[in-house]
Amino acid sequence: EEKCGELEFILNPTFTDELSFVNLTYKTSRGNISISWERKEGSVLMRLEKEKDVKIIYNGTIIDKEINEFTIGEKNENS
Repeated sequence: EEKCGELEFILNPTFTDELSFVNLTYKTSRGNISISWERKEGSVLMRLEKEKDVKIIYNGTIIDKEINEFTIGEKNENS
């Protein structure tokens, strides 16, 4: 969604048991958004790369940095 000159995405991944990893790149008018995640030792490691003009909201928080890494515990996997 375009708002005031920036592109906004809401990131809401589902960590399904059928997949052990995901790696994708989404091309936008403002540049690429790259998201990858993998299961490791009972957690999910997620990496997000974006252009500075792309606003991403994850778990209710605005992601400002261009490169982000998260560790998500299994008990909180959908949050």
